[in-house]
Amino acid sequence: MQKQRNIFLPITVVTLIFSLGVPIDTQIWDSSLNLITGFAPLFTLIEAGTGIITTVSFFAAASTRGSPGFIHTGIGSALVFAGRNILLSTDNWAGLSGIVFLALGTWLISTRLHKIYLWL
Repeated sequence: MQKQRNIFLPITVVTLIFSLGVPIDTQIWDSSLNLITGFAPLFTLIEAGTGIITTVSFFAAASTRGSPGFIHTGIGSALVFAGRNILLSTDNWAGLSGIVFLALGTWLISTRLHKIYLWL
């Protein structure tokens, strides 16, 4: 927390600015129980940016700390985002591959990140 204290406020401000720009009607849900957003391409861009930044952050942490566990965690986060998007965008049996990606990504994140921080 001591290292991130200085960046916490700017990240919070930028996040609030982005969230104010995405209109969400909280009374309307789609069939996958997600909120329907106005300006869907903008929301998709924010989601994709968040996924890319998360994955790249783990790869950057792997290179700066020299820990291969962060590489596996980065791959896991990419698989989670891909699996989620496959499940939300398909309505046939091919969408079951999203379950595999989601499960494998979750397993990679859970096992590797917990080993890095000695939570197991």
